[in-house]
Amino acid sequence: MMNEVAGTMMTIQNGQPQFLVAIDDTLFIKTSIKESLTNMGSLLEAFKEVSIPIESLELMDLATVTIQGNRMPLYVFFSPDQAEMIEGYRWVEPEHFRNYLNTALITDLPTFLTEYEEN
Repeated sequence: MMNEVAGTMMTIQNGQPQFLVAIDDTLFIKTSIKESLTNMGSLLEAFKEVSIPIESLELMDLATVTIQGNRMPLYVFFSPDQAEMIEGYRWVEPEHFRNYLNTALITDLPTFLTEYEEN
């Protein structure tokens, strides 16, 4: 049974995709799934706790990932107007994002990582 949920955001800055990661290079925002909320509801509450505005988010991808042996849903949101800085987080280019994924204990990667490699 999955008891955690993870998520990140992507935006476009200067025509290039950027992914949200924590300053300490924690890849995803993770939280426990709350009994009173759905998986996505729990994640959106976690986004609000770190002052990420959720009103304009669009669900871009949903996958199941395994992070350090723990399987969990991974939600990837697109934010068309989320270019400002969020305290404790930074925007990184896809190459940095992929490099981190290659060094982390993550399997079952979502499809959004391959879409920009082909272009």
